[in-house]
Amino acid sequence: MSSDDLLAFLQTQGYQNLRLLDDGTIGGWEYRYCFEEAARADLEFAKLKAVDEEPSGWVARRYAERQAAIGRGCLSCWAR
Repeated sequence: MSSDDLLAFLQTQGYQNLRLLDDGTIGGWEYRYCFEEAARADLEFAKLKAVDEEPSGWVARRYAERQAAIGRGCLSCWAR
C-alpha cells in the first residue's frame, strides 16, 4: 500500500488533518500531542517535516504504545 493509499484509507476511518511529511511518512495519526490552544497545535503540526520530530509546547502526549504523559491541561489535540 502506498503512502497515498494509506492516507486515503485513514481519512475514511475518521482521521482528520493528515498529511504526508517531507520524509514520506504520514503526519496525523501515530502519536498524539495536546496543546492548551488550537492555534499552537496547528502551528506545531505545520512545522513537522519528519516522523521522528517532536513538537514543542505540548501539555500531554500519547505514544504509539498507548503510554501517556500528562502536563497541565489538554484543550486542543492533534495526532501525528
